[in-house]
Amino acid sequence: MKPAAKQEKSYLWHKISTVMPNPERYEGPVTFIWDYQHEYMVRCPRCEGPALVSCPKVSFKPVDPDKERVLCLKCGFSRLANDVIRYNIRVKRACSHCDHWFDVCIPNNKEKAAKIRLSCDGCGAVEDLVPENEAYRDLYTDERLSDPLFGLPLYYQAPIRNDVLWAFNKKHLSDIRDYVASRLRERQTMQWTTMVEKLPHFIKDAKNRDQILKVIDRMLEIDAYN
Repeated sequence: MKPAAKQEKSYLWHKISTVMPNPERYEGPVTFIWDYQHEYMVRCPRCEGPALVSCPKVSFKPVDPDKERVLCLKCGFSRLANDVIRYNIRVKRACSHCDHWFDVCIPNNKEKAAKIRLSCDGCGAVEDLVPENEAYRDLYTDERLSDPLFGLPLYYQAPIRNDVLWAFNKKHLSDIRDYVASRLRERQTMQWTTMVEKLPHFIKDAKNRDQILKVIDRMLEIDAYN
């Protein structure tokens, strides 16, 4: 074969190989963990069934909590994110009459307090004081693998050896599966570290591939959305 023909054949092969998709190459979207945090599939606090926590976001700032809610897809249980907000009403200051120190906390209040009336233990004077209203969420659980609004355990989670595989929602789980199934994993962008590149080592480890795929497929077979 003439050198020119060889060069043309090599060029054509390179062109075909770059155009044809490689079924073993990961070609998923460039996503980051916050791209999946608008929706959490969790366990319903009433029936243990699948429940959807909606957490719509505008840019990186949460919208009005009245639009953030949990809705069970099985029993219909529903609750707004505002319903779990509580306030510790706290006063830390000196009495205006005798300098006796107030250190009062009234916990677990559903509403803020503009003023509270306190009697000084030092001189007995009664004052209407402006407190601090410390907001917090009265979460269902303090488990690490839970949603941030209600503290409900994630629906998609399963043990893998001594670790736990988890996902926020079905899209998150599916993207993890695509990455695990691929044998050729290339950087998707040099500017940022993507969600799949930040996955823990046990998920990326080739020796766990078959087990993880079975676990994910089993979770995806149970379609929580229907």
